[in-house]
Amino acid sequence: MKRNIQIILTSCAAVMAVVAILCCLATACTHIRQGVCKQLVINIADKEQRYFITEKEITSTLSQNGLAVVGKDMESIITQHIEDIVRSHEIVRTAECYKTQLGDVRIDLTQRVPLLRVTTPAESYFIDTDRKRMPVRAGINSKVIPVNGHVGQQMAQSEIADFVVWMQDNTYWSSRITAIDVKEGKQFVLRRQDGSRILLGELAGYKQKLKRLRIFLEEKEKGADIPQYKEIDLRYKGQVIGRKKQD
Repeated sequence: MKRNIQIILTSCAAVMAVVAILCCLATACTHIRQGVCKQLVINIADKEQRYFITEKEITSTLSQNGLAVVGKDMESIITQHIEDIVRSHEIVRTAECYKTQLGDVRIDLTQRVPLLRVTTPAESYFIDTDRKRMPVRAGINSKVIPVNGHVGQQMAQSEIADFVVWMQDNTYWSSRITAIDVKEGKQFVLRRQDGSRILLGELAGYKQKLKRLRIFLEEKEKGADIPQYKEIDLRYKGQVIGRKKQD
């Protein structure tokens, strides 16, 4: 009998604890629903790495779209609408909007990351690490490799972006190539730090071409007199042709 009474008391205590928790949650939710927004908190999570956009610009964008939140009833604020507007900004990569129990609306966002900059006779723009077009604007001063000449956007987003990513991951070439020129007929020319050029030709097979060139250069560097080339031609299969500056 005592055991049955103990079980009943324990069960009642557990039920009361659950009810208390539910009451607390209900009170918190009611507080959010019935209160007004005290402030908008914008957190640019990657601000230490890049600062292409400001909190003020995000606030202004929301106001222009009729989504100013300070002083509004929390219940009337639709966070999904805010997320959609912030995500549509040309510099924003990700955004999450939510309400807090303190009566704030908070936005956590990250920025897009430039990978390369394209400059043609008609326009200039970035391609970001997600292979999307990104505008050139004041404040974006990332040191990314420039790609100049006869460059279509689709080419920049695909094979050129693949090449730039490979080059960034290659410790030998990442410090030696400063720019990429694309001539007519998709002929690629790589500019080196010393001002000389690498005539790569078509981009296809670039790993093998540059591997062969590295072996060639390292062999030359073993000599007493390191030759100074104005250009190195890799356009012919299996060959590395160096043209010296005095040629």
